[in-house]
Amino acid sequence: MNGFIRTSLFVLLLFMPACGTLQITVEGTPAPDLAATGTVGALQAQNSVLATRIAALNSPTEAVTATPSPQPAASLMPPTAYLPVAMRITFLNGATVGMVNAPIQAGQYQNYVLKAFQGQPMFVYVGSLNNDVTVSMMTQDGANILSGVVSWQGRLPQTGDYYLTIHGGASTENFSLAVTIPSPIQFASGATSATVVGNTVAGYDVSYTVYAGKGQNMDVELSNLSDKASLSIYGFIDGQRYLRSEKGQTSYHFVLPSTQDYVIVVVPAAGRQVSYTMRVQIQ
Repeated sequence: MNGFIRTSLFVLLLFMPACGTLQITVEGTPAPDLAATGTVGALQAQNSVLATRIAALNSPTEAVTATPSPQPAASLMPPTAYLPVAMRITFLNGATVGMVNAPIQAGQYQNYVLKAFQGQPMFVYVGSLNNDVTVSMMTQDGANILSGVVSWQGRLPQTGDYYLTIHGGASTENFSLAVTIPSPIQFASGATSATVVGNTVAGYDVSYTVYAGKGQNMDVELSNLSDKASLSIYGFIDGQRYLRSEKGQTSYHFVLPSTQDYVIVVVPAAGRQVSYTMRVQIQ
């Protein structure tokens, strides 16, 4: 897939228009103590290498290495005609990337659910040591979106809950599930530019999308940086990388080669939490 890199270690992005560290609660029960479960702690405790290279989940060419984080195991039934019991995944303020790290036994299923909106772009990736853990996804109406894959990207067909099922491989191993949903950049009526203020929550990348037409000029600029960060830009449809974060640039100008959504990613250096202002102009 153009929007992801397949890696032999575990990562997964989660999406919603709201951003922040990932919170997981069991649907239908009170939220557990997050510090005790290690869900938020796992995000914050990821080593700096993972935090810096999480951009790979937003780019077609980089690999990601991660250390598995402890998570409570879930032994859940596979989805059938009914909606499965599932762990609910939500995003807190500021995050466009969500990760779940957990062990899974051979042939076991684990179910997760999250809410998203019609038309949103979504990136899903599951990584494991043996590359044999896969993910399936269906809507709250039971319609299959994907089945038994390692990575996927696409636009969501409806507003509502989406159920992700993790399928264990040939042996017990750890997996990382990553889901990314970029935040859309909104332009005021008649305006040619928009400004957003954000923060790289827990040191992870923050992704945005903006739709523009072939031949238009796009300018992107980061300012008011509290620490070092850079930009990555690629096409949602063509998967083409127009700017790599490794170049360390905080501004970029180019003439758009095609009409599509363009994904703009703010990438913090070494997993740092960086506040920033970003201005996007399209003419």
